[in-house]
Amino acid sequence: MSQWKYYDVGVNNVGSYQVGGVPYITGSTLSAGQEEEITFPYVTKTITIIQSSSADADLRIHFAATGSGRVIDGNHYIVLRADKENVELPSMKCRNIYLSAPSSNSVSVSYKLHASLTRIDSKHMWYLTGSGITD
Repeated sequence: MSQWKYYDVGVNNVGSYQVGGVPYITGSTLSAGQEEEITFPYVTKTITIIQSSSADADLRIHFAATGSGRVIDGNHYIVLRADKENVELPSMKCRNIYLSAPSSNSVSVSYKLHASLTRIDSKHMWYLTGSGITD
């Protein structure tokens, strides 16, 4: 039996996060009360979201659907309120993210999302839940 171990990409493999990431870019417009899930093909390394509406409208960013646990009433989300306002989430390991527009928005809200992806297949990453996500 060989004493050498074969190392491959994986959620706990540091090298998977140290190399340059694969680019992923998308965007959309959400009407008031609408929610969208973005599922990544690979585990993320960093995520940047830019609110790109011409009018001020709220865009919520969260890691579970609004109907899951206490996402909204527990304040487990980030809000971007103005055109060109953005958030960068460095070292963010996840397989999906949710964006939503509160029903109180009087206009639609647009966004652009770009992420740096590892080569770790998203099936190897668990769904985020628990304290700070849904509890």
